[in-house]
Amino acid sequence: MQAWVEANPVLTGIAAFAIILAFLMTFIGALMRRAGTSLRPIVFFLGFVAIVGGPQAVYHIANTKSPDTAAASSSAVNSDVFAIENDRFANPAKVFGEDVDISLVQPAKQIFPEFLANSIHAEMAFFVTNETVLAAIFPDDASARRALQSYTQMLQVSDLSGSDSAGWVGSRGSANDRVRLIVSGPLFMVWTAQHDEVLAKRGLALKYALGVTISVVAPPPAIDNVPFGSLRLALLFLAANVLVAVLWFFKGATWAASSTPAQGTTPISVNDLREKLLTVNQTDTPVTVDVSEDGNTIDVTWRYADARWIDHASAHGLRRVHKISMTLDESSHTARVLEYWSAMDWSAGGKGANIQWHAARGINFFNFQHQRVFGLQISPNGALIPNLSYVYTFNLQELKQPFIQAITHSGWTWKPVFFLAPPWLRWLAG
Repeated sequence: MQAWVEANPVLTGIAAFAIILAFLMTFIGALMRRAGTSLRPIVFFLGFVAIVGGPQAVYHIANTKSPDTAAASSSAVNSDVFAIENDRFANPAKVFGEDVDISLVQPAKQIFPEFLANSIHAEMAFFVTNETVLAAIFPDDASARRALQSYTQMLQVSDLSGSDSAGWVGSRGSANDRVRLIVSGPLFMVWTAQHDEVLAKRGLALKYALGVTISVVAPPPAIDNVPFGSLRLALLFLAANVLVAVLWFFKGATWAASSTPAQGTTPISVNDLREKLLTVNQTDTPVTVDVSEDGNTIDVTWRYADARWIDHASAHGLRRVHKISMTLDESSHTARVLEYWSAMDWSAGGKGANIQWHAARGINFFNFQHQRVFGLQISPNGALIPNLSYVYTFNLQELKQPFIQAITHSGWTWKPVFFLAPPWLRWLAG
């Protein structure tokens, strides 16, 4: 299992993401069900994740790699090649290559003490062709693998590709060159050069000595060299994926937040529906309902938090507002709903003044807030109130549900949208 995980780190990440996502969606779904809201938003979110991440997951699953069990189980070093005499490799030509200059072979522990300090023996050969070869023997396999990990981090090795059996090839950001790394049991070796072909040729000379198969890893082709057919298919798939994601984002969000007419109801006229919505002003609720001049738009505003208080010689204040704007379309018996919300926090004192204001517009599926602030409260006219705290609770469902019911029980459709589109674009915006 460990070997499989090491061979497929991306799939391990995908599995972890799926588990975390399932837990979060279950938890949020339980909260939404408890609040009496529809679970459509969860379906919308999961659909969007599938559109964006699904193709990537399919690609990585299709390219699952088998663990290199032979390389992982190796625990011996070829004693003929890596024999040590007088604290040096006895056969440097076999370790570093036939063209090695013995005078340019140096002990490596002092060069890289960060990850070679606990090695049994380590040497590094330098070549006039601007190449290097590092060979280190460790007490056990795990120490060699830790050295590989430390090397990649310290030398900023990126874009790694390959496997344990063929070696890992990447780019070394610290030196702007290419690097091949191999761990074979307790043996750790590193080749550096300017091109992958040079790395492969030098490594091929050691494939039998190491007991692992070192294959030639060609550099990835430039996009200009990709066959036109393959590139065209890739671009077509990308365009289709983006189009599906955009359509699902707009249409799916509207579907997730919409409510259809109650069963058995007959649509009433727009005038009757308007009067029905305006009756909310006659009830004891913290909302105000206004109608536009043309009578086709109903604005509902809930200023659910408005407080001012003093603490530690500083004055503070907050205001929270949520607004829904319903445009009534009698031809389709649809109420298209735009949502706005804003939050303002301010403070002033001896250390200066600060104000923060946030505003947004969109489709809000679920929102519950509860906050308490402490301090001597101040009334709107500036008088002190003998209260040492202020608390507010905002449940979006409590604001919207009466209006949703009023519309759906009148034979109309409640349809939240991102923007009010002209008739020819309503297929996208809802």
